[in-house]
Amino acid sequence: MDWLSDLKIAIVSKEPQKISALIDRVPDFKKVEEMQEALYLIKEAYAVMNELKSETLVQREQIKKNIDFLKSTATHQKNSLDVSY
Repeated sequence: MDWLSDLKIAIVSKEPQKISALIDRVPDFKKVEEMQEALYLIKEAYAVMNELKSETLVQREQIKKNIDFLKSTATHQKNSLDVSY
């Protein structure tokens, strides 16, 4: 497959590693139409990466809240060697 097709597939399947790898090795295009299509796809890839970043931040915050909740509701057991009362 060619680079443009690979980038289209990576965008549609939302694969950030593949998008990044393809962006790192942008080929030299011979036709203006290919350059315009590449520009459009790179903009779309940027949007997808930002969307995935936002989703990751939301998930990270939710995990932090879950951990804090679990810590606050966990029973504090005394260690048998703890002599402080």
